[in-house]
Amino acid sequence: MLGASDTGKTYLARYLIKGLLSGNIKVSLVDSDIGQSTLGVPGAIGMKVFRNLDELEDFWAEKMFFIGSVNAAKRVDAIANGVRKMVNLCKKESEAVIIDTTGLVSGESGKELKISKIKSVMPDQVIAIHRRDELEHILKDIKDIRVYRINVSPNVKIRTTVDRMSYRKERMKDYFDENRVKEYRLQKDEVNCFYRGVQIDISEQYIGEGTVIGLNHKNITMALGVVIKSDKDFIFFKSPIKCFKGINRVVFGNISI
Repeated sequence: MLGASDTGKTYLARYLIKGLLSGNIKVSLVDSDIGQSTLGVPGAIGMKVFRNLDELEDFWAEKMFFIGSVNAAKRVDAIANGVRKMVNLCKKESEAVIIDTTGLVSGESGKELKISKIKSVMPDQVIAIHRRDELEHILKDIKDIRVYRINVSPNVKIRTTVDRMSYRKERMKDYFDENRVKEYRLQKDEVNCFYRGVQIDISEQYIGEGTVIGLNHKNITMALGVVIKSDKDFIFFKSPIKCFKGINRVVFGNISI
């Protein structure tokens, strides 16, 4: 689904999920809106398989792909790669997959991001929610895929920049709720560490308190963590992860809380 910010993409996604489930069709949602994620947390692509209507009440990601930034324009390749991986996981467990996207649609950066995602997964259909013609520079380059153009509902609520920042803070606060997290200690030479897709040596680097990290098994983020402190040998962090077994990569982002 394509659309600028505040066009109702997420509302439509939930409407479609409910409709498909009512028809006994198992459906998945991939939420790639890394700035205003409703399924996951800021800076991560989330996915969830919905098997029945009751699961709509538990709107949290089952699995994630941590990008480490809320600025989609700077991580186009990583986002396209993450969406593809999440979609491939969803295809194994559901008959339909809905992909929600960021509101970045303007200019060459918006076009590059959306075309990269489309090429990475080759969807059967594209739903374009628009006010005027703000998506046409993207849609004209989509070939051999059915495109549905839908006008934005007049009931859509417009959010301010402050609203968006507040929303991101609340999502992080909910994820790292003190009743859900435990403290962990990670030896720096126990795992491979990555920043912006490149493996790094963090043994001599300062890691700031509050830095958000992705705890990965290979390319799939099993949970996020937030750094409490670090020294030359260890990183101390808190996370809602229940078991650290299998975590072999730590992804460092530009997000801190």
